[in-house]
Amino acid sequence: MAEAEEEQPDNGFGLQRVVMIFLITQSMTRLLFGAPQTAPGAPIEEREPSDFEKWAKSKMPEQPPPAPRFASHDMDGVRLPPHMNTWGERHRFWLHAFYGCSNATDDLTALWSEGDLDYSFDSSNARTVTLQLWRHNASECLQRVWNNQTIYLHLFATANETCCSTYDMHSVHELTTYKQLPRGKKGRSLLDEAAEEAEYDDRPVIHWKPSLDVRIPMLPPQFPRGGIPDPISRLLTFDNSGDYLPPLHKDEFWLLHKLLVPVNDTVEALNLTCSFEIDGTIKWQLKSSMEQSWRQQAKLGMGSDGENDMLREMLLETQPWVLVVTFIVSILHTVFEFLAFRNNVSFWRNKKTLVGLSARTIAWNALCQLIVMLYLLDNDTSWMVLFSSGMGLLTEIWKLTKAVTWENGSIRLEESYAESPTKAYDDVATSHLMYSLAPLLVGYSCYSLVTDLHKGWYSWLVSSAVGFIYAFGFVMMTPQLYINYRLRSVAHLPWRAMVYKSLNTFIDDIFAFIIKQPTLRRLACLRDDVIFLATLYQRWIYPIDKSRINEFGQGGDEDADEVDARKLAAAERPLAVLDRVEPAEAPAS
Repeated sequence: MAEAEEEQPDNGFGLQRVVMIFLITQSMTRLLFGAPQTAPGAPIEEREPSDFEKWAKSKMPEQPPPAPRFASHDMDGVRLPPHMNTWGERHRFWLHAFYGCSNATDDLTALWSEGDLDYSFDSSNARTVTLQLWRHNASECLQRVWNNQTIYLHLFATANETCCSTYDMHSVHELTTYKQLPRGKKGRSLLDEAAEEAEYDDRPVIHWKPSLDVRIPMLPPQFPRGGIPDPISRLLTFDNSGDYLPPLHKDEFWLLHKLLVPVNDTVEALNLTCSFEIDGTIKWQLKSSMEQSWRQQAKLGMGSDGENDMLREMLLETQPWVLVVTFIVSILHTVFEFLAFRNNVSFWRNKKTLVGLSARTIAWNALCQLIVMLYLLDNDTSWMVLFSSGMGLLTEIWKLTKAVTWENGSIRLEESYAESPTKAYDDVATSHLMYSLAPLLVGYSCYSLVTDLHKGWYSWLVSSAVGFIYAFGFVMMTPQLYINYRLRSVAHLPWRAMVYKSLNTFIDDIFAFIIKQPTLRRLACLRDDVIFLATLYQRWIYPIDKSRINEFGQGGDEDADEVDARKLAAAERPLAVLDRVEPAEAPAS
């Protein structure tokens, strides 16, 4: 085993980044589930937990044992002294790291040791070393890694160089983890009849953790008696008097899943970068809370390793002020998305006529949502994404029912749309687009068939359609622009919903260049911007007089129903007058 000290570059870690991710997570949790409330009054009687509560508890990661409870006053009512930190400032200690085959402290092998450390924020306490563990001279215990078995890390903090008959602190962690190998691209070449889809072994494989970051938090010298916050107290070690020791923490906050090393017969050496620092209390608490949150999400199937890595990389590579802006626009995105949905539904619910609107664009949007939904189902997407896509599909189908009806086994267009000039303009725009889109669709499908792998012909059809939608979908939005141009008006459009959607689109543009995404996806984020800017230009050259009812029965202080009622009343008024006129008497002869 060779040792080589190596200076590591700064990874950009700072308290600001940890605070930012903690605030984002806590805010979203409170927004979705609400803040916990404690009801005053009599203590709650214990009851038998329900089956759902038992299931939820079984899915949660194992929690640290609860901290012992200490009375704040003695039997005579005298307040007891505060909890004291056994390690005073500048306490001298040694750090030792061993590995073993179990949680037991017997039969351990020395791995790494650091001395002349003191309990302070002094920069001299920061230590870094890189180790290489070779297979050819590995101990019997270390050989377990190549045999797909777990080995354990034992950390000790002692008062001197001698270890480990007596020690101040001891903690046990795993140096390895089990994880499935990344799945390659599924499918086969459909043009090669002899080609078969490669089999995927979904059995977990042992992975080596290439970094060992040990942290000891700099806790306050004392806490009020019985007043230590529970997230902190459950991680402390207390003596009989109630005094405590700081925890010996193995920090995996910045350990990216993509850096884990799968161990097999081709791996001859395992690298391990070891580091030690004294952490601040707030920094340690936030990181521990986030690690616990990620473990819970992973066990509940609500977060993937790739998503967590993406978030970590964003925090590492992005400036704190950009993270603040990202947090703000994330909340704005949620608000605008809700407002856009509400105004869009309100607009179409109150819509009495489709004059000025492209029925084919409505049908195209519904078809796109259906194809995306089929694509997500074909790729085994999570239920949360499927639910969001399904809601969008149902909304588009509901809007389509405003434009067409099903009568006697045939589809009929809405009467006001079928008899208006809008249909003629829509036909012209759509027919021209079909001539340009058909070759693109055929070409893209052939390209995908030749170059990509697919599970089957159905998968190829769906994936080709989705790729075409991403690449050329904005072209199908142009019939509405042509209708606006021919009508010389934009008064018929749902402007509130469009503005909210466009604000969300601009926010998506920001995320597209902060979060790593395929180039095609980034370009797709810009397509709605182009259409919206063109529509804004049309609104500028075709101004709307909001003080009167427009030619589509919208706007002003009265809606289309009131206008129709007034017209009907005006048409019936002469008939009523004629009915009231009595016939003149005939002159006497």
